[in-house]
Amino acid sequence: MGTTCTIKVNVTSSTQGSYINTIPAGAIQTLQGVTNAGLASATLNVQQLNLTKGFAKSPIAAGSTTLATSPCRIQPAWTTPTLIWQTLYQPG
Repeated sequence: MGTTCTIKVNVTSSTQGSYINTIPAGAIQTLQGVTNAGLASATLNVQQLNLTKGFAKSPIAAGSTTLATSPCRIQPAWTTPTLIWQTLYQPG
């Protein structure tokens, strides 16, 4: 009986569009000499992301806080985006 595995890699694109990634048959080989018998292919669709930012109150006094909100919309609507960002504020 064979064993299965999953290979995961992070993919980044700064350009919208569809990208086809293909692994040809025989392109992956184990230390035991076993290779992938068939072609593997998948399409990555990079979509537009619309992001805005706002503050609950502005201006604020030094040392106080305000709530920053960033609603986002990604197409197609059925996808769930994961967003990570950091904002550094400079005086002025």
